[in-house]
Amino acid sequence: MKRRTLFLRRFFLFVLLSGCIPLPLTPPKFDPSLTWKTLETPHFSIHFHQGEERTAEEAARHAEEAHTRLTQRLHWTPSGKTQLVLVDHADRVQGEATPFPYNTIYINPYPPAAGILTPIRYQNWLRAIIFHEYTHIVQLDQAHRLPKVFRSIFGRVVLPNVWQPLWLLEGLATYEESEAGTTDRSDGTFSEMLLRTAVLEDRFKSIDQAHLPDSWPAGMTPYYYGAAFHRFLRERYGEEKIAEWSNRYSGRLIPFFIESNAEDVFGRRLGALWREWKDSLQEKYRREAARLKEEGITTPRPLSRSDFWKLAPVPSPDGRRIAYTEINRREYPKIKFLSSEGESKWNTSEENSIRRNSDAGLSWSPDGKSIVFSQMEVFGNFSTYSDLYRFDLDDRKLRRLTKGLRAKDPDFSPDGQRVLFVRQEIDRSDLWIWEEGESRLLLSGERDQFFATPRWSPDGKRIVLSIWSGGNQDIALYYLELNRLERVMEDAALDLTPVWSPDGEVLLFVSDREGIFDLFAYTLSGRQFYRVTRLLGGAFTPFVSPDSKSIFFSSYRADGFEIAAIPYDRSSWKPISVAAAAPAEAASPVDAPPIEEAGRVHSYFEPATLLPRFWVPLFGVDEEGLTVGALTGGVDPLGKDRYLLNLFYGSESDRFSYQIDYWNDHFTPTLHFQWLDRADPHGDLLIEPDGDEKTYWERNRRFRIEAIFPFLTFERQSFISVGYQREALASLTDLGASLVIPEEGVLSGLRLSWVYNSAHEYGFSISPEEGRRLFLTQEIFRRKFGGDVNRRRTIGGWREYYNLPWPNQLFAAQLSGGLAHGDLLVQRSFQLGGLTAPFADFQEEPFLLRGYPAREFRGERALSFSVEYRFPLRNVERGWGTFPFFVRRLHGTVFGDLGDAWDEGEGGPSFKSGVGGSLGTDFYLGYYIPVRLQGGVARGLSEEGITLVFITLGNAF
Repeated sequence: MKRRTLFLRRFFLFVLLSGCIPLPLTPPKFDPSLTWKTLETPHFSIHFHQGEERTAEEAARHAEEAHTRLTQRLHWTPSGKTQLVLVDHADRVQGEATPFPYNTIYINPYPPAAGILTPIRYQNWLRAIIFHEYTHIVQLDQAHRLPKVFRSIFGRVVLPNVWQPLWLLEGLATYEESEAGTTDRSDGTFSEMLLRTAVLEDRFKSIDQAHLPDSWPAGMTPYYYGAAFHRFLRERYGEEKIAEWSNRYSGRLIPFFIESNAEDVFGRRLGALWREWKDSLQEKYRREAARLKEEGITTPRPLSRSDFWKLAPVPSPDGRRIAYTEINRREYPKIKFLSSEGESKWNTSEENSIRRNSDAGLSWSPDGKSIVFSQMEVFGNFSTYSDLYRFDLDDRKLRRLTKGLRAKDPDFSPDGQRVLFVRQEIDRSDLWIWEEGESRLLLSGERDQFFATPRWSPDGKRIVLSIWSGGNQDIALYYLELNRLERVMEDAALDLTPVWSPDGEVLLFVSDREGIFDLFAYTLSGRQFYRVTRLLGGAFTPFVSPDSKSIFFSSYRADGFEIAAIPYDRSSWKPISVAAAAPAEAASPVDAPPIEEAGRVHSYFEPATLLPRFWVPLFGVDEEGLTVGALTGGVDPLGKDRYLLNLFYGSESDRFSYQIDYWNDHFTPTLHFQWLDRADPHGDLLIEPDGDEKTYWERNRRFRIEAIFPFLTFERQSFISVGYQREALASLTDLGASLVIPEEGVLSGLRLSWVYNSAHEYGFSISPEEGRRLFLTQEIFRRKFGGDVNRRRTIGGWREYYNLPWPNQLFAAQLSGGLAHGDLLVQRSFQLGGLTAPFADFQEEPFLLRGYPAREFRGERALSFSVEYRFPLRNVERGWGTFPFFVRRLHGTVFGDLGDAWDEGEGGPSFKSGVGGSLGTDFYLGYYIPVRLQGGVARGLSEEGITLVFITLGNAF
């Protein structure tokens, strides 16, 4: 325990002072049944699996185009080939880039389609995401002057550009993707909406808040604020200064001096430039607001409070209540209900909600007794696919309708017998129908054609939907009897989430065709378009009430979305002209070259990527004094093989120690091999004749092999581990006249464990919440396995997190027990006393007894119980300019512990108790290291108790 704490403290100190970045050597685990190939181009190794051949061809072309453009614009060429992994394993937009231990990009080619959550324009999504992620690679790979020298010594842990605010990193990538014409995220309608409302409602983020805020717009902030700020700097100082800004920073050995770097490049401090940018936006948006007010602003009637995502309000068939989806950073996503009269008129308790993992849309059955919706779920332990679910409101039971079908956006047919939905394919989407447990294809989309949010007409003869192709997002009608798909319009506007009026005469939809996301209408008989709203924020996901008196929709405010209503009054709508336009020209050729022409293709085999690319100096101690060593490791792009190695040399003991961990993910279970030889301290274990206590140093030589089987869902995860372990223990301490002689020898046997977790932690959480964590471990050591002792040890633990009615307040409780049989070791099997958080693993150190010396009580039996009341005090969310320190929130804890460790024959436990309290804070250190720091007082109430003032990291459990 002491050794691990010392290692982490010194490692992080080295990291913070040297501009190094320790990223985990743990790529996501992919389905072992996938067959992988590699397409080689001049600057990329593109890894893809079956079904992605054409996607890999396109990616090769886009990646080389991105390399040519971005290396010229940012004045840097990354070293070696970039590994680009294409994996179609999730129904969500996803891209990641890391420069450690080598330049690697992971892309899920799933497109945003209708983009209900973040609607943007894009010409080709694969091209857009490659440009974004490769911008990260080019920027983060940079190292000039002294950092370049240090990288030649220590390898790829020296990555100075990593240590910058996220709005600078994501802002540059979003800015470059937009400058290349791949998306409009830096200056599009959605970006303008976020900034405009923030300015007009005085909720604009300061420069310290733009990095990683928990409050709205949370994770979108660094992308949209950062990209717009880069545009401001470009307009004021020119394009070349953007590249110089990044290049100069990468020449600094000690990171974090963002302000002085900006002064060197722009001649101004960033804080001052940020305020000037805000002032320019205030002038711009106030003029725009004045113009819109002169034209007449729509005043919606709010039915809920505005807060994060509140989307897709759909009234029940009887019109009495509205179901909608709420996604925030305080709780699990849910479908919630409110009265058509507003939030105060309806029960908003926990029982009046339905948990959902993802997505926003939903549909009522015509009888009002059930709701169908889509959500993602883990499929086969390695993929996350969307499927259809039906929730019966009377008995509150959830029934899964499809499994692994990649189905989303369901809608009940008017007769309630069928469910229309969209099925996602790798290069298109199709319309399907579910009926009586069977699913069948209705309409197959063309390549690069994606459907979203289809809705039946009231007579069941037509379907309206949003359709993306060729860079355009339009509204279309599908005639079932004619099997014909007909676009209502075809232009550059983003046209989203169409719905029918109850009489089937009007299509209501969202569009940004006049610069703001507003509601528009199209009459089928007159073929006339109308603007329905004029808002300062934006309108999304509309639905007409069954009595045709109201339009319910999601209205945007500066702190998120609210459910709102306006009258369904066709006489107030303004006629507009929508001229048909030719589809936007694609930014790149439609047809990719054959894969043989795109580059060399071979089966996946990347042993060179396993070579060490870095080493980090480490310092520690053994029984004689100082030890010096190094940490290194390696991993292939698919994470099939990975390892970590640390090696120490004791200058006084003249002995090497080491630990090697290797993980193999070629199969469904993860195989873990561990070899180690190290010195472990046991504090105060030895007792001299005069009563003095001394630390006992033990040499531990261990070999472990285990297979870990995952059983995963969105809400809960289980792991079963089966393994063999051989552990040789020997004394490194002169026992002298000690009255206690620790046991030496070999422990050899089997280890089985089960771990379960259903607890969650959200953006505003101060602790794991609303769930439980359990484990059970059985160790069996036998002489017949090659050991020197016969022992059996069973240990288990249960952590329960019970939420109170107030946000993020909870009771937390932990119960842990252990039982050992067989040959008795002086060290005993279990120890209680002191603090173990946060470095001790729950399975290794589950016992907690605060207010007593560390490991004060030892025995072959152990039992402990702890309870805590945890409560937030204040959400701070402030930093100090661009300094690498950001305080998120303050919180408090009151706790009590009870426990004991004893041996068989001692008459049972003599429980000791302790109480105390602490104050804590959550903050980011070095921009990205999340820290939960708590300081408090614990008092042991039994005879051996002490008053302990402590500072610790993390929750106690």
